[in-house]
Amino acid sequence: MPYINLLDRAEFNTAAVHRFIVEECGFPVTLTKVELAAAAGELETVRATHHNRYSRRMALRWLESLGVAVDWDIANDEARRELARLAQREAEAELAELDS
Repeated sequence: MPYINLLDRAEFNTAAVHRFIVEECGFPVTLTKVELAAAAGELETVRATHHNRYSRRMALRWLESLGVAVDWDIANDEARRELARLAQREAEAELAELDS
């Protein structure tokens, strides 16, 4: 089975990219700026299920193009932690479903 780097998971739509950049990266940017970057092709995209999707790496590369320094080791570690949190929430939901 091929390996997909956690930073390359196409998990975001445009609004989620905006939230990721503002909330997790702490960089003040408007949703309009993100949408314009996506429309201009500055923000790389993956076509998934007939919709454009974005990965953390794509969002972080766009931030780098704006002059923001990105620590890729920290980004990889945070992506791993986020995946672990997601797996834990799913497991807890399954257990709650079995209990009911």
